[in-house]
Amino acid sequence: MNKRNLIIGIVAVILLAATFFFFSSPSSGSGEQASTSKQLWTCGMHPQIVMDEPGNCPICGMKLVPKKGTGPNAVPAGERKILYWKAPMDPNEIYDHPGKSKMGMDLVPVYADEASSEGIVKIDPEVVQNMNVKTEKVVKKQLNSIV
Repeated sequence: MNKRNLIIGIVAVILLAATFFFFSSPSSGSGEQASTSKQLWTCGMHPQIVMDEPGNCPICGMKLVPKKGTGPNAVPAGERKILYWKAPMDPNEIYDHPGKSKMGMDLVPVYADEASSEGIVKIDPEVVQNMNVKTEKVVKKQLNSIV
């Protein structure tokens, strides 16, 4: 019986130590502070995919790109002015405060230094490169293809 009590005591100490370690870890602090000091990676086609290391998107297989506003050179969010909050899947869904979108996803802040003029689409050059986008100047010419 004495040996059984010793084993139960050791298991209890290990569980207490694990609980203390879990709740006192730095990751349980401010999520924003942890995310700005560590480089995160995201998919250009699926912004909801955020990874801790580079690789490929699990949905489409595209190469992940560094997420803006993260990493050692990131500007703390408190120093930038937030214009509004938008849904990641529907840019027309705009809010004045943080929260959840109609689809249940976290709203994304739009900062004053990132906002573009109305009607102008701005795509990160790395995303354009990963999507293999080809552009050419518009030329007026005869269409010879038969459909």
